[in-house]
Amino acid sequence: MVGGAVRDLLVGREISDYDFLVSEGSVADVAKLLVNNLGGKFFFLKGANYTAKTIRIIKEGLQIDISEPKGSNLQEDLLERDFTINSMAIRMSDGALFDSAEGIRDLINKKIRLTSDLAFIKDPVRLIRAYRFVAEMNFQLDERTSILIMEQAPLISQVPSERVRDEIFKILNLKNSSNVLYNLYKVGILKVIFPELTLLERVSAEPQRFHHLNGLEHSFEALRCLERILLLKSPIWQDISEKLTFYLNHIIGGGRKNIQLLKLATLLHDVGKPITMKFDSNKISYLNHDHEGAIIVEKIARRMRLSKSEIKELKHLVKNHMQPIFIPIENPEAHILKFLSKTYPYTVNITLLSLADRLSSRGQKITLSYILERYRLYKKIIKTALYYEPPKRLPLNGKEIMNLLNLEPGPAVGIALKMLKGAMIRGEVKDEEDAKAFLLEKFNNLKIKK
Repeated sequence: MVGGAVRDLLVGREISDYDFLVSEGSVADVAKLLVNNLGGKFFFLKGANYTAKTIRIIKEGLQIDISEPKGSNLQEDLLERDFTINSMAIRMSDGALFDSAEGIRDLINKKIRLTSDLAFIKDPVRLIRAYRFVAEMNFQLDERTSILIMEQAPLISQVPSERVRDEIFKILNLKNSSNVLYNLYKVGILKVIFPELTLLERVSAEPQRFHHLNGLEHSFEALRCLERILLLKSPIWQDISEKLTFYLNHIIGGGRKNIQLLKLATLLHDVGKPITMKFDSNKISYLNHDHEGAIIVEKIARRMRLSKSEIKELKHLVKNHMQPIFIPIENPEAHILKFLSKTYPYTVNITLLSLADRLSSRGQKITLSYILERYRLYKKIIKTALYYEPPKRLPLNGKEIMNLLNLEPGPAVGIALKMLKGAMIRGEVKDEEDAKAFLLEKFNNLKIKK
């Protein structure tokens, strides 16, 4: 047994990811033996980071990789690994421990140290992984590793986007991802991954109006604020905390969760500001920065090779993050239903993003009454969205709408369907008769090319 599993075993952490090296016998034979005993599925892994004979077994949250040593012997394999705390091995036959790079010493001293000065050059994704281990283990980078990171940060551009994405999303799964990502930005790594963030440094602070921080610092502060909210420690969340936690942990695509996507959207929510910034009468405006931001975020998401469902949600979160601001404190129910009809099924994440945005904008000027006011309103929106059950089917289908409104196939039919769905969410339409009356009145008043 090698790598992170040995590290976690020594410090008493739960293990769900095992790596085994087979020095004698067949990798396939060992894999078959394990599958026969444990169950699960297995497949061969390919790519620069795996040997020709690496088999992965997956079963109910358990992952096991079985391979041959990359070097000519065990010691060479261990010294080719990233950090000393990951370069230990235990022989399964007798429990003997191999520690060629003094990983135990670094575990005791809580240090993240490279096995070699060439480690980042051989695999630059380790630049990101170093900071993830610091956060996960509550360790510190040793001095030499810190220096090499600053010198070699640009190497991250050589890493395939999928591998960068996977590391970033592992960080987004941490409770303190905001601090990890901020450190990655300071050393230049995140500037390569998200060059759009660097432009936010030009968005100056406006302490007398909206933001007490510049655009970049506000983005990180919003993410910090979101992570405090997501701890759900405030009594205000008590009656919906279980349902909200379930929603946040829902898998969107590629094994990635709602909460991770929400955090990414929060970090990037203002990327449209630099290109919409205008000066007028000593005031700065960012008109339509949410819409422009959604376009930019889509490009980022495609660059990261996210799934279609993830791209769609990210766009909705950024495009609509300003909308909850316009819901009144007094008698908000009708406005909440209208907002829900426009944003469902992304309403909860949009509202959480907007809450973090609001609470991170005022700095020392923020008051307790403002915080409580925002929490109560936004909690009401979230609760409405969490308990909302969408209609199983609309009273009219596309063909029936075309006949009713005398439409040809095209975008106008989709607009009519969307209007009808929104009206049902708001309770304005309950059956086929309501649907026909609603469309005949509302749709025909719109100037839509038929």
